[in-house]
Amino acid sequence: MPFDWLSEPPDGALTGALRCWRPALQSLQAPPLPVALAMARCYLRLASRIMPRRRKRTIRSLELAGYDPKLMERAVIRSTARFYATFARLPQLTKESVSARVRIEGGEHYRQAKARGRGVLVASGHIGHWELGAHVYALAGEPMSLVIRSYPDEGYEALAARYRTLSGNRLISQAGAAFEIAAALRKGETVSMLIDANVPPPGDMEVDFLGAKVRASTALARMAACTGATVIPSFTIWSEERRRYTARAHPPFPITGDAREDTRGLYALLEGEVRRHPEQWFWIFDPCWARPYI
Repeated sequence: MPFDWLSEPPDGALTGALRCWRPALQSLQAPPLPVALAMARCYLRLASRIMPRRRKRTIRSLELAGYDPKLMERAVIRSTARFYATFARLPQLTKESVSARVRIEGGEHYRQAKARGRGVLVASGHIGHWELGAHVYALAGEPMSLVIRSYPDEGYEALAARYRTLSGNRLISQAGAAFEIAAALRKGETVSMLIDANVPPPGDMEVDFLGAKVRASTALARMAACTGATVIPSFTIWSEERRRYTARAHPPFPITGDAREDTRGLYALLEGEVRRHPEQWFWIFDPCWARPYI
């Protein structure tokens, strides 16, 4: 069936019809940025039409979080289009040109944590442009290891891997990642983890997040407690006023040794960031990755 990619993918797929999304992403590289943004918005609207179940889940998630989907939809599409148009242009960013696109704040927190020599765990989430934040730090001479999950499409996975490693970052597969993460931290290196990554059932625990109970992993908190690594929350958020992203490193997150309480605290911190910039959380493709009751 030549157009089988138009059928909605199985529930839980990370980005939907990846077989067509890879050429769509590549098409955003060459046009002027305003044109690329308009193209990305069109692609996302088309995706919402050919994946109605995913769109319904997006709407339900927004409602649970207390937002009006009709008021939020345009802003969410605009933010997600900016994410993809920017991601498509990562190969064009250089150490010299990146300052026009990204402002770095809180770098002293990261440098102080790195100076301790016990490794740094960067805790981020699916908000703003987490890919760009890691890219920028590597261009500034601070490469890190990115804990990533595999995609169901090999072509898209190869493209994403190439972009993520352009600036010197390396990748750690989420499957069986504990040994590699611990080894990197023992060398005093930096490892970045998305705390709201997809957690297969039953997960380690449930936490309250954006109006629902979600499955969560205590892996980051346990790894920090075991290795003594410093946890630095970091988020890269778009500013309409500045017309660029700000990669902001927060002060170290206190690890108590109680992995469940520490995980709740990290999710509370992430929710605070989402509440300040709700349109920039990644609602659009599979927002209910960890909401077992929807």
